[in-house]
Amino acid sequence: MDQPIRKSYLGTPIMTNVIFRLPPKEYRLPNLISEDNKEIELIDFIAVVSQSKNIVTTPLVRPQGYTDVPTDNTLKRGQFFSGTVKEYISMGDYEIDLQGYLVGQENGQFPGRELSNLIEYLEYPGAFPISGQFLVFFDSFNQVVVKNYTISQQRGMFNMIPIRIQLLSDDFIDTKYEPEQSGTVIT
Repeated sequence: MDQPIRKSYLGTPIMTNVIFRLPPKEYRLPNLISEDNKEIELIDFIAVVSQSKNIVTTPLVRPQGYTDVPTDNTLKRGQFFSGTVKEYISMGDYEIDLQGYLVGQENGQFPGRELSNLIEYLEYPGAFPISGQFLVFFDSFNQVVVKNYTISQQRGMFNMIPIRIQLLSDDFIDTKYEPEQSGTVIT
């Protein structure tokens, strides 16, 4: 049986979490996330992870010398090529959809500080590290950028804020510009 990560404010077991962390200093955009906001833990958020493949499709063409239309103006199945040739290029980005509630530490307490800290990450214009119980199964990524998010209110839920965050996987890549006589090389 799996063990809980820890207990919630109400004493119930926490089985899943998602953690946003500050990016490494060499990649961090200065003064956009405060130093005391080193990580945000989203408890019991549901994560949906999807990934597509980058595939180029090329339509098939008729062979040379093939007549356009039969003389009797009838077309038979198979006379013309249909479909495309598929060329696999690479795997696409992971898309991560997180949904859950930001909850105040006590009944009737609005999670204002937690919301302000989360918004710093959501508005950050670069990649930052992410981890979580479910996300460890997708070892191909550990950095994300925020694609969009929704924060709303619900009646009768002053201490709970519904949140949806859509992320794209990203990696820190060092690029170096080296002008050459024959053109530009990016390594």
